[in-house]
Amino acid sequence: MQIHGGFFDPSGDVSNGMLFGVRLGTSIDDRVQLGVSADWTHRSDRQSQVIGTAPIPGGGTVERRIDLARTSSDLFPLLVFLQVSPGGSAGPYFGVAGGYEALFISAEDFNTGSNYDATYDGWGWQAYGGFAIPLAARSRFNIEGFINNGELDRQVDDATSGLTFREIVNVEGGGLRAGFSWSF
Repeated sequence: MQIHGGFFDPSGDVSNGMLFGVRLGTSIDDRVQLGVSADWTHRSDRQSQVIGTAPIPGGGTVERRIDLARTSSDLFPLLVFLQVSPGGSAGPYFGVAGGYEALFISAEDFNTGSNYDATYDGWGWQAYGGFAIPLAARSRFNIEGFINNGELDRQVDDATSGLTFREIVNVEGGGLRAGFSWSF
């Protein structure tokens, strides 16, 4: 079992998101593990405008802002993985994983009052490599880099044209995870 946290940096002009996850598996032999993993990547952004400043007691100033818009997204990869540790439980390791990914996006424009909520899903994969540092006989500290790739989509009906469109979101990017693993 492994629990980890870190960040995911998607390709394009999108900010980093925090990441938390878990990996559960079994050892096929001393160097090969097979199992399932789940991650949650969350990011949120706000757009605001400075409308003025005001003095505060004791000196200094406070900035007054008005929120213009907000967005948030949550990515959930649920994957099956195969991990190889050439040196056994300590040292370098690498793995590949594939499975289902879902992306939930929510946005609100405070000026127009418009809202946007969408769910995209589809198949994706990850590749990762890291290093395990033993802490005790059955526990390790892990640090790893990874890449994620997938094209998630949804069907959208256009009321004006009567056509159905397929919207696609590319969820490729890279990140870093660190955490603890232990065996039973």
